[in-house]
Amino acid sequence: MTDSRPDPSGARFRAEIAEQPDALLRLLDEAPVVVEAGRAIARRQPAFVRLVAHGSSDNAASYGMYTFGLLAGTPAFRDSISLSVYYGAEHEPAASPVVALSQSGRHRTSSSTSRGPAGPVR
Repeated sequence: MTDSRPDPSGARFRAEIAEQPDALLRLLDEAPVVVEAGRAIARRQPAFVRLVAHGSSDNAASYGMYTFGLLAGTPAFRDSISLSVYYGAEHEPAASPVVALSQSGRHRTSSSTSRGPAGPVR
């Protein structure tokens, strides 16, 4: 869900929560890709990993910080998409891998933030 209008009723957030089981099944379908991405990050031995997300996917970034820190031994932090997308802040993608989290897989700013000038950071 990419609608950015205020939703004081919380209906959009509840709808995203209801989508989570299907999102998890899609992630499991892509397990080989996820494993290879993890291996690529490990080969780089980064000092840290940047996690970018919006909305309910930002909650997954909180979990990701613990996952990278405890299981991979690599600190991770939640980075603000707004800094890059809306304010033009430049981050050196070679210095840190970026993991974009999008429950739907369709969020334009999550995917664009994870790309360097030549495409996805590998």
